[in-house]
Amino acid sequence: MRRAAVIALVAAALALCPAGPTRAQEPPPQRMNAIGLIDFGARPVFKVGDFAKYHMSALSAHGVVDDYTLTVLIAGEEDWWGEECFWIETWTESRTSGDQTVASLMAYDVFQDSLALKHMQLYVRKTVNEVNEDGPPREVIYKRPASTLKTREPLGGQFHLQIDTLGRSPSATSSARTSTRASRARRGRWATPRRARRR
Repeated sequence: MRRAAVIALVAAALALCPAGPTRAQEPPPQRMNAIGLIDFGARPVFKVGDFAKYHMSALSAHGVVDDYTLTVLIAGEEDWWGEECFWIETWTESRTSGDQTVASLMAYDVFQDSLALKHMQLYVRKTVNEVNEDGPPREVIYKRPASTLKTREPLGGQFHLQIDTLGRSPSATSSARTSTRASRARRGRWATPRRARRR
């Protein structure tokens, strides 16, 4: 009887084990807004209809797989309360979670800000994250998070950007050959714990 109980316990434990090696699950990508992928450091040379497509893939040390395609489109222009603006659409396509789309109306004044990457959220006027039941997009006026109105730190103070120039790289299109300047950008945010003040 004791032997039968041990055999049953071992069989139950083996049944819980996977039959073979399992691949890490691909998490669905979060809804992404690619306003930070626009080069605000130079005057705008794009026109409505221009787009860029990126394939993002990564594998973390913990086995988490990230694999999706990101398309950034200049979708249109709009005069918003006397301010010239342009629409940026971001399409995220994933095999596991399907397609997601976000659109943001940005003021052209962002190209005149010397700290545009840190301040880019100040130039968002409207966003579209969903559509109404009858089909048209639901435009929402963008409001700054309440936490940014209470902080005493400068806006974007935790944002860091490091750009390295990697030299020139040849590129070709169907009509011409040219060389472009290749660069690598590292962006991130950091936070330091605040110490309690002594009284």
